[in-house]
Formats: sequence, structure tokens, C-alpha cells
Amino acid sequence: MTPRTKEQNEAIRTRRIGQILRAAAETYVLKGINMEMRDIAAAADLGYGTVYHYYKNKYDLLSDLLNMALDEAEKMGLNYLSQGSSVKAYGIALLGRWRKDPSLFVLYKLACEHFRELPEPEAAVFRERFRQGVITPLAEALGTITKDPRSDESAFLIIAGLVGCAGLSVYRRSADMNEQEIAILLLGSF
Repeated sequence: MTPRTKEQNEAIRTRRIGQILRAAAETYVLKGINMEMRDIAAAADLGYGTVYHYYKNKYDLLSDLLNMALDEAEKMGLNYLSQGSSVKAYGIALLGRWRKDPSLFVLYKLACEHFRELPEPEAAVFRERFRQGVITPLAEALGTITKDPRSDESAFLIIAGLVGCAGLSVYRRSADMNEQEIAILLLGSF
């Protein structure tokens, strides 16, 4: 039997981290910060030690999950809001992604709670990055529509409303979320 190549080892590492992150997002949706590494290992169908091989604790794991989700959230904002799409189209896209990818939902949910479940220095970093990468682009899009000087607050409330509505489906693990209907209800004039 020949030893694995560096590329094979990297492919295994990448696949396992993906498994762990998906399992962590799904577990967080069910248990919140009370999730344990054992829960994540079971959800990922990996050994307990394997999860600890990649992450020293749940906060380390959650930080990695949130950073990856923030990268994706920033790209979505650029793709929709800076390309001239409507705020409603952006909202529909967010709802659809949250249904398919719980890590993005976890990010937005924690953002609505000001990342209070994280250690404060880390929470402050995530709050600022979320504000710059997600809230500000949405606020700018709203500002051009409404000319409201409080567009940051309005953007945050829109995100919070979407999170609340999406949570009804995400927590039940239901695929029957009607993104169009929610967006029309919350973002009808945008």
C-alpha cells in the first residue's frame, strides 16, 4: 500500500472540515451555544477525536464557521446590492440560501443578537465585519431608495425580520419556506 500524497491528504482534510462545519451549523440550529463537540462529531458521523483534531473547542469551530459564512454573505451583498438588484431580490436570495445552508442562517441569527454568545473580543470583531460587509451595503441600497438617514437601523431591522421569518422553517427543518411571500410581506416596496 502506497502512502497518500500531499494532495490526497489535503482533499481528506478539506472534506472533513466541510463535514464538521455543516454538522456544526445544523447542530447550532438545534441546540444553540449549548452544542457540544460530541454532538457535532455525531452529526458529522466522525469520531470525537477527529473533530478535536481540527478544532480545539466549539468557539474555535464557530469562529471558522462564521468567517466562512461572512465571506459568502459579503459576496452575496456584492452580487445583489452593488449590481443594482432590488432589496426584495436580495431578501429572496438570502431566504433561499438560509434554507439550503444553515451556516449562513447561523451567521445572520447571531448577528441579530450582536454575537452575544461569543467571547467579547471576538464578538466585537464579528459585529464590525458584519456591519461593514452586510449592513452597510444594504443600508446604502436602502438609502438610495428611501433617503432615510437611519438606513443602517432600517437595514438591521430588515435582516432581523428575515431571520425571524426564516427561523420558522429552519428550526423545523422544513423545506416549505415561501421566500417570495416573506419578501413581499417584509420588503414589498423595496
